[in-house]
Amino acid sequence: MSKKLVLTLLLTACAGRDLTPLGDEALFTDRSSDLTQTLLTETGGRVDWSQAHDLIAFDRRADDDFFDVWTMRPDGTDQHCFTCDLPGLPTKNVGQPAWSPDGKFLIVQAQKADSKIGRIGANPGAGVGNDLWAITFPEGRVFQLTDVPSGNGHGTLHPHFSPDGRTLLWGEMTGAFELTQEAIAGTWMLQSADFVVSEGGPTLENLTLYPVSEGPGFYENHGLSPDGTKWIFSANLDREKPLAQLNDIYVMDFPSGDNLKRLTTGGYNEHATFTPDERVVWMSSAGNVKGGTDYWSAKLDGSDLTRLSRLTVQRSEKSTAADLSMGPDGTSFVAYIGDGSGAGRIILFTGL
Repeated sequence: MSKKLVLTLLLTACAGRDLTPLGDEALFTDRSSDLTQTLLTETGGRVDWSQAHDLIAFDRRADDDFFDVWTMRPDGTDQHCFTCDLPGLPTKNVGQPAWSPDGKFLIVQAQKADSKIGRIGANPGAGVGNDLWAITFPEGRVFQLTDVPSGNGHGTLHPHFSPDGRTLLWGEMTGAFELTQEAIAGTWMLQSADFVVSEGGPTLENLTLYPVSEGPGFYENHGLSPDGTKWIFSANLDREKPLAQLNDIYVMDFPSGDNLKRLTTGGYNEHATFTPDERVVWMSSAGNVKGGTDYWSAKLDGSDLTRLSRLTVQRSEKSTAADLSMGPDGTSFVAYIGDGSGAGRIILFTGL
């Protein structure tokens, strides 16, 4: 089963529910009307904002139905396809960009040249049959970092750098999609490695897998805290939740993997990131009686819970808040907003 179908199920199942991501009784502040929303592009996907360049990298589906990685200014101008026709890069799906902190490299997922995985499973939001590649910026030299098997049940997803740029973290697929609670989005493990740059180019060394729980499950990497000591991710560890609401946000110590802490309990939760002052911003279906998902924020201890958007209400259409990336000043973020049809737009939120 694809992640798109999983998300469709959760949007349907969550309709009529009225709760918060921290449970029915949690108090929260509604700032959804305080944040300014600016449309940057009508056609876009997963995003990452480089502080070094003040550029937003994003993936976009081309006319051939494959994704490429583009860049643009924070006001939506100067849009340029960066991975189109890059020598040495596979020519199928390329997406899910992640900047190195110094802006010298852009990490992307690229579908293997010999991959037979279908369009939905192999797209950058699902990662099946995808490898990680490093691309020098702006020169465009490409270097393959991983080499997963090309069949179903293998892939990579959501690469992120550590704040110091020395470590790369991502999700590694270990099993195919199944109609079970454990494998509704496939089974995955969190992985990290040293990002080592030499004269021959970048490589990954000292690869480490993190078995968060004893059994298989879905684990999606969302990166480290600003001080590099906390790893935030989403996972389907609570098997008592309804199938369409399985995912929650978790934090654990890095690099030890100790002190696992669960942040959310209500609704479906994904796509978390830290602000510079170590608040968490993430996507949740909680409280959306008309379906769709929205952005929320809170401190790591669950206090100061704040609703940041009401996209379905404001836009008069079912909207899916998805991948996001914080801006350099910490008061804004750029986000991928889906409309349920497989298409999406990119919106800048300011006034956080």
